[in-house]
Amino acid sequence: MHPLNEDLLPAISVYTGNETSERYTSGVTDINRELSLEIDLYVREASTFDDKCDAIAVQVEEAMAGDFTIGGLAKSSVLTSTEIQFDGEADQILGVAKLTYLVKYVTALNDVETAK
Repeated sequence: MHPLNEDLLPAISVYTGNETSERYTSGVTDINRELSLEIDLYVREASTFDDKCDAIAVQVEEAMAGDFTIGGLAKSSVLTSTEIQFDGEADQILGVAKLTYLVKYVTALNDVETAK
């Protein structure tokens, strides 16, 4: 993770979390995969955090809903949780909203880097 420069706030960080996989069915060469996609929203001002964070979260959720297959790479992507955290003191509070999506996709057993 890179340090956040206050001049660049609000900011969004996108990264992957845990991934699970299992073979589709016996005899088939496909692997079903489930990936946790984490999208963190960073906002500095505590007094307006809710409004700013909600506005950004709406944009992220609408963008994800508008392409729930992520350009055809996934079978689905669904928002599974939202967490809110605050860090710091007084006027230096940094608010973070974490949106977690469950992304389901399939790869071939012999080509794990290419989604089907």
